[in-house]
Amino acid sequence: MRYRLPWRARFFPENGYFRRRNCDGVYLFPASEIPVYERRAATWGDRMWQEVGFGHPTFLAPEALPPEDLAARRDIYFFTQALSPTTRRGRMHMLAAMAAIARANPDRTVWIKLRHLPHENQKHLHLEKYDYPGLLKALPDAPDNLKLTACTMDEALKTAALGITCTSTAAIDVIRAGAPCMVHLDFVDNYVDPLVEPMRKLFAKSGLITPLEDMLNLRAAAPNPEWVADMFCPRDLGARVLDTVTRFNDRAFQVEVFGGAKKAAFIA
Repeated sequence: MRYRLPWRARFFPENGYFRRRNCDGVYLFPASEIPVYERRAATWGDRMWQEVGFGHPTFLAPEALPPEDLAARRDIYFFTQALSPTTRRGRMHMLAAMAAIARANPDRTVWIKLRHLPHENQKHLHLEKYDYPGLLKALPDAPDNLKLTACTMDEALKTAALGITCTSTAAIDVIRAGAPCMVHLDFVDNYVDPLVEPMRKLFAKSGLITPLEDMLNLRAAAPNPEWVADMFCPRDLGARVLDTVTRFNDRAFQVEVFGGAKKAAFIA
């Protein structure tokens, strides 16, 4: 007997959904994808018992209350992405913007959160072409409160008063941690960046896509509650998955017939 509970296939959902027709449990996000999946599944003649739920372990609903010390925090983090912005000019745009924020807010520290140090991950699929430590050396008059860090995401979120991203999924971590978040997509050369449009589509209804002027003035908006409810699943995901397992074990045995021969089907 095979058994698995896969998560959403993000890049080619049509193919990914069809391949999951024989899974007992399928958990999708956003929640709005569930009716899409069901419409596709209606055309599968061999579909049997299947539990379809809402959820992804990375996309758990944000805590009900923001961190208690949020108002007292002074750290601003720019969470970088290895491949985006794709051009040197685009990356210098973001670096110059962070420098401007740092100069305008001398009581704060603006951190450039690195994905990795320049000498690390040289054989990684996502190899960074223009690293921020090298670009920072080329930035004239960089303020002292603009700094680089290779800390972990958890460490950054413990002190972040604001998280800024371009196309990084770190935005999801910032939202889930209850900190203000900005998604800036109007950087230089954004039109040649293949990750911009998918990010714009994903966050179109979030209320978090932030133009340059608002970003420079730290005018952060709260996320749209309807978008949050669609994107982030309830925090009882683990209990719901275990319930699926229990009901799978308790259900009646199923048999499919192929060309007159019976075949036991534990996968639906």
